[in-house]
Amino acid sequence: MLDKTTLPNLNNLLDTNSDWVWHSEGRLQQLGIFPNRLAYSETQATYCLIATQSKKGGDYALGKAGADFLTRAQRTGRKDGKPVNHCMVVLVSNDGKLISQTTIEQTMDRIVRQKIHLEEGRWGPFWWLTPDYSGKFNDQDDELNAESR
Repeated sequence: MLDKTTLPNLNNLLDTNSDWVWHSEGRLQQLGIFPNRLAYSETQATYCLIATQSKKGGDYALGKAGADFLTRAQRTGRKDGKPVNHCMVVLVSNDGKLISQTTIEQTMDRIVRQKIHLEEGRWGPFWWLTPDYSGKFNDQDDELNAESR
């Protein structure tokens, strides 16, 4: 299992043959997280909240319910009896490419620092994140990796 100091490798997050377990759309709706998606890897003790690019533009809607879910899981270190060492927010383009990854702490800090306003939408409160909100996915020099050194 991945320890708390090593960031998870999310390269295989979208791979159907990986150990990532995805919550069903029905469960996501129950939790108020839909249309964001949620995946968990037991081997990495990691939750990922996935925000997909808007079909009408280049931004990503990050739901407050999903951010709250990750924040609670990170704070307690457990969810549904399973260990949680990392909670990540992942932006995915419309064509299925991983754009960025940040921890929930980094995400919420940036929302506050950049004064991104909470908006009300069809699926509940959310924040619009822009594609340049964080560094490129897995770029060794991106802001995520620089902050974790």
